[in-house]
Amino acid sequence: MDTSLIQEKEASSEDFKEIKIQMSYRATDIIAGALIADKNFPQQNTLPRFIPLPFNNFGHFYLFDHARFLTIIYDTLLGFKKIGKEYKDPVWPLFLSIGIPILLMSIVLSFSPDPEYIFYCLIIAVGFGFGLYLSLKPNEKKFNEKIAEYKANVIADLHNGEWEENSELQIPEHLEYFFSLIGQASCDEELCPVIIAFDDRHPFPGYGKLLLDNQFVCAPKNIEITRQKKDADLFFAVTAKLEESLSESDISNIGFGKVIVLNSGSISIDSIWLDENKIPYLNKQTSEVESLYDTDSSASKRIYFVVEVLFPKYDSAACFFVRSYKAGNSAGFHIAITTIGPPEKGEQYLKDRIMRHNMEVNEADTVFKKEVISVTSNSTISIDTELSKILSLNKFTEKFQVPIERDNLEKIDPLEEDKDDEKITQRISEIVNNDTTWPGQYYFYQNNIRERKSLKLGGDFFGYPELIGSITSAYSQIVDRMLSIMESQGFDVSNYKDKEGKLTINAEKIEQVIVGELVNLKSNEEDKNAGKKSDIKITQTNNTNK
Repeated sequence: MDTSLIQEKEASSEDFKEIKIQMSYRATDIIAGALIADKNFPQQNTLPRFIPLPFNNFGHFYLFDHARFLTIIYDTLLGFKKIGKEYKDPVWPLFLSIGIPILLMSIVLSFSPDPEYIFYCLIIAVGFGFGLYLSLKPNEKKFNEKIAEYKANVIADLHNGEWEENSELQIPEHLEYFFSLIGQASCDEELCPVIIAFDDRHPFPGYGKLLLDNQFVCAPKNIEITRQKKDADLFFAVTAKLEESLSESDISNIGFGKVIVLNSGSISIDSIWLDENKIPYLNKQTSEVESLYDTDSSASKRIYFVVEVLFPKYDSAACFFVRSYKAGNSAGFHIAITTIGPPEKGEQYLKDRIMRHNMEVNEADTVFKKEVISVTSNSTISIDTELSKILSLNKFTEKFQVPIERDNLEKIDPLEEDKDDEKITQRISEIVNNDTTWPGQYYFYQNNIRERKSLKLGGDFFGYPELIGSITSAYSQIVDRMLSIMESQGFDVSNYKDKEGKLTINAEKIEQVIVGELVNLKSNEEDKNAGKKSDIKITQTNNTNK
């Protein structure tokens, strides 16, 4: 098997956890910085939701610390409001601008009662008072400059990985409760994430986008022996051997765990998967998983063994979800791959926004000299035209910060529940009284911000093939090991062997691998007809990576 694209093994389990935390923080800071860098931030409609929908949690976020993300946004908004208070219109300039003219008029009247003289003095006093008020009134321009400066500093700290939570920041108690409804997608020896699938096309929400979904079925060698194997016993025996085998492989930055996937429409209102508020649990103890395998009928569920492979160099990861199952006297296994890449608006976007701020501060845009380069005596190329096209790009034309009205800034409240929430809750409650299933299923599922704002995979023109190659090689190793383990359990895997008896992955068994977006995995038809092991061929079909 070709493993040349798999990196050399260099990370222990503790290293894996540390790398995962660092990747999570980096993605969190970049996505938060991109949101803050929006010219319309902060507005109520640009803020993320701080409160989950009724009867729901936030779900799980792979390689993303959503609680940190919300804290960054909340802290930044409070910083904006603090500046707003510093520039809030005080009452004393108004009193002063009225009081001084009145005092002047009183002095004038005490010396001369001449009406014409009083009229001119009145005009002068009013003009003086108005001018005094304008001079003492907070400057809107300076206020917005201060806001832009603060915003640029926050973005720079996030870009440089230097953002720190404000020591004076006090998270409201009810917000801390909502933070407890955020899942970290931590598959380890302690916790087993519980995820809810709302859409068959997105069966592992929070873990990225589906890249591959494939099945392998093996007939029994001895029906009497295989008939006695229970589904749960087979799953835990197979996955234990798979973990042991992969732990000794040359796949770098690898982690293991289990996840429980529930079908949203099958969860009953009294399900053990719901707490007293009818909100799904985010995790179960890993030690409980075996006892939960066959004992619950209050929801349709599947338990998967997860192989996580991190690619820190490309800010990407691939998760391989593996599940064995009995199919009559036969057995099979299901393998699915999800991937998640770096933020779509990455470090360069933050740099561009900071540079745009600096340009606005200096009040000097880059001026390009018009030039015409003579190519031949009869044709010329206008550099000015081409440069004008470049300057029309958003990063050159989009303002760093649109003016903010201080009164509107004060009204922005990230913790304010949507106006419709109370009405929705009331209607859902009516449904609960007339239904036996979990009411949270009726909400339209939306991808979380990590998935929405990220590419499927990282890597540029030079790094992307290596990344795809590494995932393909890891997939091959996992499938080969699973087939060997299934054979050791008494099942026939001859359909996946060549004439020489070596395990192979026949391409016709792969139903879908990144179809239409990234790559297709295809076999060489001539090799198959010749009875030789089929190589996996990578064919680029589209250069988009979203």
